[in-house]
Amino acid sequence: MLKLLGLDSSLSSRKELAAELGCPADKMGDSAQMNMWLHKTVLQKLAQNGGNIPKELLD
Repeated sequence: MLKLLGLDSSLSSRKELAAELGCPADKMGDSAQMNMWLHKTVLQKLAQNGGNIPKELLD
């Protein structure tokens, strides 16, 4: 999904984005759980911003 949004989808970038968005520490240690949490959270951010990528995700 991140690639479709034009965002860096590397593991290090996903970890950084997850941390910035407040991913719980217990999910950060398991990449699968972190990825599921991140996917859900990014979709919520998109919905809250009318389907547009929020500026906070682009920084």
